[in-house]
Amino acid sequence: MAALRTQEIEKLIELVGADVYRFCLRMTQCQADAEDLYQQTFLKLCEMKKEIDWADNPRSFVLSVAALTEKSNRRRYARRQRLAPQVGIPEDFDLAEDTFSTEGIILNKEEQLAVRRAVNALEERLKTSVVLYYTLEMPVEEIAETLNIPVGTVKSRLYKARKKLMKRLEEWGYAG
Repeated sequence: MAALRTQEIEKLIELVGADVYRFCLRMTQCQADAEDLYQQTFLKLCEMKKEIDWADNPRSFVLSVAALTEKSNRRRYARRQRLAPQVGIPEDFDLAEDTFSTEGIILNKEEQLAVRRAVNALEERLKTSVVLYYTLEMPVEEIAETLNIPVGTVKSRLYKARKKLMKRLEEWGYAG
């Protein structure tokens, strides 16, 4: 098998690029890091010796590469933090594209920040499922395929994440 050709990568970017970028932005909470993760994802796809099955959900395949790349980056970052800690991202960091979403219209800025903080505080496996489900509006079956886990596990993670989010937001004074 040959590596993916430039035309195939361009087709993937056109087809799922926006979803991949939104996923990267939600997972990293930093535009520069999201852009790096986005580029790393497509570079990995270029290096792969696997053909894209265009009939079998290429979006899920690309997002699974992005999720695995983000997980690898997170591990690398954790190792570096043990050696030389870095300054974190400010909590009031604003994702400009969210200001026009339904969520942005309904919730005021303070509530949006609280929700973001609560989601970011979730353990990574729950956070990934929440971001894929609510930000990218992926169906549970597609999330399961993307993360290579059973559908029941995705449902369980979403249920646990919702409970934890509700509890944390209630603790912060936001009634459900």
